[in-house]
Amino acid sequence: MLSDLDALMRARGIDAMIVPMHESSHAAFRWISRGAKVTRGYVVKLLDRAPLLLAYPMERDEAAATGLTTRLIHDFGYDKIFKSAPNQVDAYATFFDAVLRQLGSGTVISFVGNVPFHLYYGVASAMQQRGWKVFRSEGEDLAQLARKRKEAWEIEMIASVGARTEAVVERVRRMLRQCILERDHFLLNGEVLTLGHLKQVVSSEIARLGMIEDHETILSQGRDAAIPHSRGNASAKVRPSVPIVIDIFPSDRESGYFFDLTRTFCIGPIPPELQQILADLLEAFQLAAGEMRAGSQASAY
Repeated sequence: MLSDLDALMRARGIDAMIVPMHESSHAAFRWISRGAKVTRGYVVKLLDRAPLLLAYPMERDEAAATGLTTRLIHDFGYDKIFKSAPNQVDAYATFFDAVLRQLGSGTVISFVGNVPFHLYYGVASAMQQRGWKVFRSEGEDLAQLARKRKEAWEIEMIASVGARTEAVVERVRRMLRQCILERDHFLLNGEVLTLGHLKQVVSSEIARLGMIEDHETILSQGRDAAIPHSRGNASAKVRPSVPIVIDIFPSDRESGYFFDLTRTFCIGPIPPELQQILADLLEAFQLAAGEMRAGSQASAY
């Protein structure tokens, strides 16, 4: 929860948190900017103050649409700084220095999120040369820690992307139910059904429902399905009595929240070995589900 950030910052002695985004959005920026539809930008969160979104002029309306307090980069001398700086590291350090001083920040700062290492490794040193103390964690991410607890709007978004992900899988299920057995393969609308056909439908449905594939959906059968994260052979014919695994994890196009869902299908007579595996898995699932209690440690199960 965003409200947890101040406690996390205070516990670490951090006065200001900077979450940059350079043309490739990432989870921390999407979260703290409320899914701002910008190609570049910076969120500055001072201790006990609301996040401030620094935007480029072309995207000022998109920034304002987030509901966050916004400022333009030029309010802090961006053009003059970047035209006169000897290099990018010096430019960004001078820019962030100007922002923090104008906002009245304390001296301990932290950079959070997926940032270009080749740039921010130098920026961190340059900020220290300007009198700032850059917080160095032991691998923890403040945004991830704060996101462990969800606000109501986040729960709604996760539920939404979950429902849409289930709809994609249901579309695959309908295709498999509609196909017709023809010796050692299946026909759908008179055409030999392949894993590639299923993959195409998955990708098109994900896009149609407002989601994206950060990684190719796992859709494989037979031996490939037994190898974790094997993407499968798109040219392979869908075969009877062979397990088909779909492991799907699309993200919402705007918020970045995603849903991970795995299902196993089998068309035609189910082999005894596969029936036994299903029975064992179902028994284990029901046992764990029956023992779960709110507030207990997940590792206990």
